[in-house]
Order: sequence, then C-alpha cells, then structure tokens
Amino acid sequence: MMDVRDALRELRRRLGMTQQDLAVQLDKAVVTVARWETTRPPRGGELSTLMKLAVQHGWPDLAGVFAHWLGEDLEMRGERLPRTIEENTVADLLFTTMRNRHLPEVQAAYDQALRALLSGLEAVGRALRSGEKVLGIDDYGFQILESEARGLAEELRREAGQKRSEEGA
Repeated sequence: MMDVRDALRELRRRLGMTQQDLAVQLDKAVVTVARWETTRPPRGGELSTLMKLAVQHGWPDLAGVFAHWLGEDLEMRGERLPRTIEENTVADLLFTTMRNRHLPEVQAAYDQALRALLSGLEAVGRALRSGEKVLGIDDYGFQILESEARGLAEELRREAGQKRSEEGA
C-alpha cells in the first residue's frame, strides 16, 4: 500500500499544484500541507477531504489510498474514544465548549482548558517515557497525539500573538 504522504504528493502532481496551491484550495496553511508530506501525515477529516478530491478527478487509485489510511486512522483512534460515563460527559463538555468558541467568554475558558489538557498530556508523556503504566494509548498513538497537540499549542500561541498585536494597534 502506498504511503499517504506519497499519495498526497502524487495527487498534487496530477493536479499540477504546488503545496501553496493545494493549501489555498483546502483552506489550510502552506506549512500544514508541507507537514502532511513530511512529518505529520493527514488524518481523519483531512484524509476524507483528500479522498473526495481524488474521486472528483477520477483517480480511484489515489482515493483508495486515502480511504485505506482513513480506515487505519479510525481504527487506531478507537482506543482513544470515550469509554466511561465520566469520559463521555467530559467529551461532551469539551465538544460543546469548542463549538461555541465564537463567544468571547467561552473562548477564554476553552483556551484555559486546552492549556490544562496540554499540561496533562506532557505529564502522561513523561510517565510513558519513564515506563510507568499509562492507560488508553500506546507509545505510537501517543506520538501521534503529541504531534497533534504541538500543532494546537502552536496555534494557541499564534492566536495569542495576533490578539496582542490587534490590541496594540
């Protein structure tokens, strides 16, 4: 099976697009497309979008690659799905907060909660690396989650910088 990064590069080649062209079409940052092709392959909805793009252009071979990796991604994420009533409730609280970030007070609470979650994730990583028992995720899954979390943290810092710039203007 073709690697998803290779499939993405082939999709761009067939479309005659640069990373920047594809980023514009998908409403993503150029650095995101570059990461997809090098260090952090696309996941979930990103794979679904790429699969649909391949289907629209009549390239079932590439669509099949994206579909395969989407299936793999969903299977891997199965362990990370909420399992207990408490986990379901916390997930619902988080989803509701995330979906209402357009409200300033909710955005502030979300930012604070996200910082706490990222801090907790760092603690889980330290425990995992020291050999302690960690539930619900293996080393590979943690590496993927940690990579995604770094992207979120980076986005938080960028948004905070933009907000400070706007307030200073």
